[in-house]
Amino acid sequence: MWATAWNEPSGPILPVQFCCSGNRFKMAEEASFTLVSLGNNGGPLETHCSGHLVSDAHFEEVISIDGGTHLSSLIELVENSPFLDTISKWKKSSDNEDDGVENKNDASSCSGAKKHRNDSDEDMDSVSNQSSRKAPRETSPLASTSSHAEGQSFSVGDVHEVIAIKESGDSSPDSNCLVEDSNTSTDSEDAAPGFYKLTQAYGCAIPTKIDENISTSYYKAWLLSEERIHTFLISHCHIDHLAGLIINSAVFTTEHPRQIAALDFNIESMKKHIFNNIVWPALDQAGFLIYKSISPDLYSPITSTLHVRPFIVSHGCSFGHTVLSSAFLLRNVTTDHYFIAFGDVEADQTSGKHYNHEIWETIAPLIQQDKLKYITVECSTVDVPNELLFGHMCPNTLVHELHSLQQMVTNLGGNTHNVTCLICHIKSDPRHTSSASDAILQELHSHAEEVSLDMKFEVLQPHSIYRF
Repeated sequence: MWATAWNEPSGPILPVQFCCSGNRFKMAEEASFTLVSLGNNGGPLETHCSGHLVSDAHFEEVISIDGGTHLSSLIELVENSPFLDTISKWKKSSDNEDDGVENKNDASSCSGAKKHRNDSDEDMDSVSNQSSRKAPRETSPLASTSSHAEGQSFSVGDVHEVIAIKESGDSSPDSNCLVEDSNTSTDSEDAAPGFYKLTQAYGCAIPTKIDENISTSYYKAWLLSEERIHTFLISHCHIDHLAGLIINSAVFTTEHPRQIAALDFNIESMKKHIFNNIVWPALDQAGFLIYKSISPDLYSPITSTLHVRPFIVSHGCSFGHTVLSSAFLLRNVTTDHYFIAFGDVEADQTSGKHYNHEIWETIAPLIQQDKLKYITVECSTVDVPNELLFGHMCPNTLVHELHSLQQMVTNLGGNTHNVTCLICHIKSDPRHTSSASDAILQELHSHAEEVSLDMKFEVLQPHSIYRF
């Protein structure tokens, strides 16, 4: 298997291919996952906070794991790497398998791929009925100026007014700004009298037809998000994992509402404390956001090829309040290969829980079967006492956890030689002149050698691209 990464040296950024040893070489068209890091910063700087893009090999239906950063990093990505030219080549060989007839009312169609249906997955029906996707196009609009299907959708420029109308019950809004949608049902639990769907507004429309006269990186980044990144998997509700999603929601549209998929407690926290018309507009009320609760006991379909099983993990205590986070086990249902990504997490020995142990028990057989080779996990700081970790990992605690995983794999008759841990959520310190990443890697390698941990460690740099 091989991965491709674009790093950020000083000067021109060039594509660099790095090949893993042994029989791990795999051609790109055989890859199960594409991983693009938008940010690995764990604070205190507000730039490049946690956010990683994941898709299958073709990068057409894309998931953002957390949303600490989004559009600003996408802009840098399209400016500083041959990314758009590259993803235009990651075309599905099955692009023309469908009959090619676009049906805007077909809620089971999914952008860029056939939907792999499982009749027992009721979640898919509820989501697909809320947000139809367009049939695949012959050429990616991100890499060319070919036109999108006709039609417009709207940004949240006037959503404050829409929500104010909903709350006041005013049934006669200014027709120059809002138009009542006679087809909008108010039978759902969330609907209320006096709510007008945002269907027309002066000055806030964002057409999704490609504008051949606009070639800015901002436009390309927005279009990439609008056309391909429709789901955010949120691990927990700390601001450094949500800031980009929140602020960038100002240019989300009703044609491609963003789905926020998370465990129940995270959904409730976002509704109550963030998208609540106080901290930020409740955009789900106007059709810009869709909440999807996912169960820790099931694989839920997120795209046509990727299903996710979330796990609860511990993220420490804050002034007596226990903070929970999530890890996401992604399965490519086409290839039956897996990838796991952690949100913020602390070691079981710190929390006194067994959350991580349960995850290791789940993925150990997958590693033994050579179905899981990459783990994205935080290691926020060099070794410090547990009381200064504040719900995070350091090299000592992370290696201790991974050694437990290795023992489970060994007991199954396998090994962890092919496993690579991609380290993220690294905290900086203005008082230190040395690289935090380098210091953390050095300590990881030292602790791994002490316990004969046979895994590889790499820092997941912003804008790096992996295919595996």
